[in-house]
Amino acid sequence: MDFFEPPPRRAEPPEPKRYRTPEWTGPPDNVAPAVAAVELVFVNTGEMALFVAGALVYPTGFEMTLTVLFRDEPEIEDPIGMRSFRRRRGAGDGEIPPELLRFGLQFSDGRKATNVGGPSPWNPGERPDGPALTARGGSGGGRRWDQRLWAWPLPPPGELLFACEWPAQDIELTTAALDAEAIVAAGARACELWPAPDLPERPVRAEEP
Repeated sequence: MDFFEPPPRRAEPPEPKRYRTPEWTGPPDNVAPAVAAVELVFVNTGEMALFVAGALVYPTGFEMTLTVLFRDEPEIEDPIGMRSFRRRRGAGDGEIPPELLRFGLQFSDGRKATNVGGPSPWNPGERPDGPALTARGGSGGGRRWDQRLWAWPLPPPGELLFACEWPAQDIELTTAALDAEAIVAAGARACELWPAPDLPERPVRAEEP
C-alpha cells in the first residue's frame, strides 16, 4: 500500500446554462445584417462634433455607433459621462448627471427609447413594453469616442426621430430625422445564416425585498 495517496478526483463542473439572447438586448447571432445609409450630424461646434454614420440592421432591430469627435483632446478622462452613468444607473436617485451625453429616438407612433431609461440591463429576461435602446459597448480615448447602441424593435413606417442633449457641453436638445423606410427595407435584406439554437428564454430575476 502506498503511503502517499492521491487526492480524490474532483467532480466535473456542470456545463454552464445557456439561454436564448433576448431580442431587445442585442442582435441575433445567427444573422448577417444589412447596412442602411444613416448619415446624421447632430452637432458641429467647430470644436466638437456628434454624429451617427450607418446602421447594421437585423429583422429584430438595428445597431448604430454614436461618435463624438473633439478637435482637441479633452482634459477629462470620461468626456461623454458613460462610465459614471453606468455606476449610478441602479441607484434610482432620479437625476441624470450633466456630464452624460443623452441620446434617444422616437418612432412615428410616438413611442420613444433613450439611453437614460428603458429596461434594466441587469435583468435581461424582463421583456420591455416598448422600444429599447441598449448600450452594447464602446471605445474611446483622446479625440474620438464611439458608443455602440442597439435599438429594438425595427421602427414602423414614417419619420424616425433622433435626439441628443448634453448639458455639460452646452448642447441643448437637438433632433434629426430620417424616413424609417431605409431601415425597414434593410431589415428585410438581412440574411439568416443558420437556424437559431433551440434554447430556453432567460428567466426573470426575482426582485429583492
